[in-house]
Amino acid sequence: MNGIPLLMWATTNCAGKKRFNHLLSRHALSIATYFVWQERNQRVFQNQWKTSRTLTREALHQLRTLLLQHTKPIPEWAMIEWNLQGAELSSSAVPVHLAHPYSGPRSVGTA
Repeated sequence: MNGIPLLMWATTNCAGKKRFNHLLSRHALSIATYFVWQERNQRVFQNQWKTSRTLTREALHQLRTLLLQHTKPIPEWAMIEWNLQGAELSSSAVPVHLAHPYSGPRSVGTA
């Protein structure tokens, strides 16, 4: 697989720091990379896998969670597109770096 088109897309869409589109693109790229990497490791080392539909749903949920945690104003089009009006961050939404996608439910007080 050739990664040149992805790199070209990233240099165009992730290059700014102030525009919301750039922030969204950077988050989407990092989340996609993380989920693909995790899935690859699960398949290679533990013979476990998820469907592409499940991975996509989980990645989009993670991106929406990051948007809900965003502290600066979010453009109206993004509020509508990501259904963020009146939405609240649920206690089950854990940032991707704090939860392992194959770990299952966690009990309070256990490691």
